[in-house]
Amino acid sequence: MKNYYPDPAFLRQDWIDLTGEWEFAFDDRNQGLKKKWYAKPLPMKIHVPFVFQCEKSGINDKSYHPILWYRKEIELPAFKNKEVLLSFNGVDYKAMVYVNGSMVAVHEGGYTPFHIPVSAYLKRGKNVIALRIEDYHDTAQPRGKQIWTESNHGCWYTASSGIWKDVWLQITGKEYIEACRILPDLNNRMAHLEIDYPNTFSGKGTLAIELLYNGKHVNTMTLETEAYRQHVHLHVTQPHSVDDIHAWSPEKPNLYDVALSLYDEAGNLCDKVVTYFGMRDVSIRNGQILLNNRPIYQKLILDQGYWDESLLTPPDKEALKKDLELTKSMGFNGVRKHQKIEDPWFYHYADKLGLMVWAELPSPYCFSTDEIVNVGRDMTETVRHLYNHPSIITWVPFNESWGIRDVLHDKRQQQFVKGIYHLLKALDPLRFISANDGWEQPIHEFVAIHDYLIHDQESYDKTWGDLEKLINTTPSHRQVLADCDSYTGAPVLLTEYGGIALQEQVTDKAWGYRGPARDKEEYVKRLTSIMDVIYRDSRLSGFCYTQLTDVQQEVNGLLKPDRTPKCSLDVFYKIFSERE
Repeated sequence: MKNYYPDPAFLRQDWIDLTGEWEFAFDDRNQGLKKKWYAKPLPMKIHVPFVFQCEKSGINDKSYHPILWYRKEIELPAFKNKEVLLSFNGVDYKAMVYVNGSMVAVHEGGYTPFHIPVSAYLKRGKNVIALRIEDYHDTAQPRGKQIWTESNHGCWYTASSGIWKDVWLQITGKEYIEACRILPDLNNRMAHLEIDYPNTFSGKGTLAIELLYNGKHVNTMTLETEAYRQHVHLHVTQPHSVDDIHAWSPEKPNLYDVALSLYDEAGNLCDKVVTYFGMRDVSIRNGQILLNNRPIYQKLILDQGYWDESLLTPPDKEALKKDLELTKSMGFNGVRKHQKIEDPWFYHYADKLGLMVWAELPSPYCFSTDEIVNVGRDMTETVRHLYNHPSIITWVPFNESWGIRDVLHDKRQQQFVKGIYHLLKALDPLRFISANDGWEQPIHEFVAIHDYLIHDQESYDKTWGDLEKLINTTPSHRQVLADCDSYTGAPVLLTEYGGIALQEQVTDKAWGYRGPARDKEEYVKRLTSIMDVIYRDSRLSGFCYTQLTDVQQEVNGLLKPDRTPKCSLDVFYKIFSERE
């Protein structure tokens, strides 16, 4: 099986994979700390990165266990003059991390990555890594589609607790690169690099930057390093070429590689990182959404990212690629990754295959001070981690007023949404933000509307005939704009609709939006009818169909949970690809 580096957008060559078998225990009586379980063998085995609630973990226990312990013994060499970063892509929800009996970090946030310098705690020979994890039914936690009750309900599914993404060790020099964010400036043919170093960095040394396109040299810079961080402006033009710059788009997903090499004062290589970016720009002009200064019609599909055998964790990296390839083959040019921060390989494959992505923060469900803090932290960490992926064109911090149920009128909740919007604009000025996707938007760049009542031309004309009236009313029984916002001609997208089920998938426990189609013939007819209506409306700048796959009791996907299409891919392509 291919060994995938866990973060393809920040690649180091020297690393150790820590997925696989770990010791495991439930701590329902909360006695593990007192009894120092981090220093003792645990009674169960679990296959990381799969959570105990799923089959692939080897445990498959769906019951509620709010405190968990993980433990792994590993043999390591002596790391002389090296730093070792213990790295996690996702641990749900609050993790206390121990190395050889010492607590080295506490991280809160179930969807965001973190790494810990641990060389000071390691030794040659046997080493022990342990985690104590808390994941309560607290609705102030950003939890997305994970249930906070004893059983599934509506469109909320089995929870995922504990380690659910990759774990690994990165080996670097004592001086190393913490992060590199690349801001493309298409119109000026520049890329602006913001490079972070750890606080222990001396600031003395040199940094070599090599820019490549398709493996060919474009530019090289060597500069003296600075303490903490530095900013670099890099020209991105390729001389002696008809197209001196190669923009990223769904049709041509061009990528530039950047190799960063850090040297100490004596000229010794301390660290080398390879990342990449795309030269692309999104904007709104004269009521149109533009990609690279040209109009773009967004044909998105809602993707929950669940698998029957492994829940939120993909069974393997190729499963992520398969979902995106299926998405393209059905005529879509983008994905709204719904209520989940996905494995980094998902965004990497979207970059490579050419699919636009809306990246959405998982929702909490209880407005409170804790929720405000949690959303701000997780949104910030998400943007910092995914910044370089050109496929991501939109951030979605809130969906359908989940966690902000009174945002229509409540000034505090409105300020919360506006605050996150402006925070995102400061962190990332070159992406769109759908501040509260669906309805009750306190601030907007475009208007994103959810409407599951559309099924033919007559039903569409009834609510969508007068667009300005629609935006000032309630197409889905909720106001489109909050009372602090007003419509001034921004683009409009239909960002959730459809959700048509097929009768043969419907059981007593099934959940969906409208009555199912009786057979495949009716299914295709209903899909065709609704898409004909949407494509005839030239006022729309795009759509997002619900949804890619069936998920547990929600059976309104185009694909079954095992990714089998409900009708041929050619038929789906004919339905969803834009008519002339």
